[in-house]
Amino acid sequence: MSENKEIKNGGKVTFEGNDDVYVIKVKSKKFPWWIFLLLLPLLLLIKCNRDISVSCFDKQKNPITNQNVNLEYVSHFLWNNGFLVSQNVSREQTTDNQGNTIFKDLPCSVFSYIFYRGENVKVSAKQTDCYSASDTINKFHSVNHIDLIFAERLTSLTIKLTDLKTGSPLPEAELEYIVNGQNQKFNADNNGIINIPEAKNCSIFSLTGRCKDHYDSSVTEIKLAEINSNYNLPLRPIKKIEPIKIQFVNIDSLTLKPIAGVKNQIKIFDAEQGNISLLATSDSKGCFYVSAKPGSRIEITSQKSDYKDKFHVIKSFSTGEKIKMQPIKKETPPTPVKEEKDLKGKTGDLRINLQWYCKADLDLIVKDPCGNLTYYNRKTTSCSQSRGSLDIDANQNATNEPWKASTSPQENIYWTNPTAGKYTIAIVCCPFHPQMNLKSRKIDFTLTIVDKNGRTDKRGSISEKDSLIFTTYDFKK
Repeated sequence: MSENKEIKNGGKVTFEGNDDVYVIKVKSKKFPWWIFLLLLPLLLLIKCNRDISVSCFDKQKNPITNQNVNLEYVSHFLWNNGFLVSQNVSREQTTDNQGNTIFKDLPCSVFSYIFYRGENVKVSAKQTDCYSASDTINKFHSVNHIDLIFAERLTSLTIKLTDLKTGSPLPEAELEYIVNGQNQKFNADNNGIINIPEAKNCSIFSLTGRCKDHYDSSVTEIKLAEINSNYNLPLRPIKKIEPIKIQFVNIDSLTLKPIAGVKNQIKIFDAEQGNISLLATSDSKGCFYVSAKPGSRIEITSQKSDYKDKFHVIKSFSTGEKIKMQPIKKETPPTPVKEEKDLKGKTGDLRINLQWYCKADLDLIVKDPCGNLTYYNRKTTSCSQSRGSLDIDANQNATNEPWKASTSPQENIYWTNPTAGKYTIAIVCCPFHPQMNLKSRKIDFTLTIVDKNGRTDKRGSISEKDSLIFTTYDFKK
């Protein structure tokens, strides 16, 4: 075995083919620890930025919008145009419609984070007419969001109730104070003064003052921050209003003649006396009388058999005012349709019948007011509440089998509860069979229309040449 030899890193080792055994030991090279000491000051020179969001709301969690918010803190740097520099940072922003704002890119440093972790950031808001908030202190390097809670400002409100004309105080006056739907009542002292403690500075309230039955006043939508905390509320003297007697006349709306015996249910809505209900019956001249104060609202419901109920509202008084009542129209029962013995088929409320006098094939087609065609290929139709039916279709095979045809044929269409309007009637002549020898012959026919008003017969003729004839009929209920 060869002697132990030490070869330094970077040396070249050559192995020979003999029995010697070589042991190689590799020593690691240590990184100089003192380099960290050199890098540490460089890390402390790193600058950074961070964001802090702020939300502003009151104690009921309602957002405070368009509120100026101020943020203040001290940022420290190992180097910033000089060693160990401290910089005062102050930012002001306005909250959005959700009461939020974000202070972006607030300067800081690794040096400040390590050596000034306890540095505070203060968030404050200026006092407004409506709200005030206490300053909030947090640790700058550990806080990301700050809630700023606002309190409503309160004011002691003094109200003096006086006579509108003389300005004299009203010691026995009463005040109704309504804010946010809450109602409070206060009594004035001997000087006509009422104190309302802790009124919200930006509340909108309603005041109503009264003094016995002699004075009243109403003021709405007053904003406390916009008035003096010593507010004068004048009450106007009440002028006594006496009721007056008013004449009304029930008349027929068509003949304009007075109606006797009409029962009139009367409701008077009086601001002082409340609602009053009366009953008055018209006399032989159709007259009845109501006593009410001017300014009251009067509602009259007039009732009598054979007349429709009439609802009448009076806002301004005029004696002799007429109440026109509409008579109820009595419906005359429909005249039953007369049975026509010479016509085949069903009668209905409206009937259109076609008859001719040979073996030819004529077709009856009717278009109703809805535009439906009733004929041999569509024997049942509906229009509104009516129903039309073709119940007789004569000589339909006369063109091919004339020996089976009738010499007294008819076609019949009838309607139950027919729709009023225009009915278009068509008479069609089908081709003749050669054996009939009718090529140049005209076929005489009778068109019959029957309704509650009676019967109408229309006579005419048709041939294969002029194979289509139209006519119309207006049906009235």
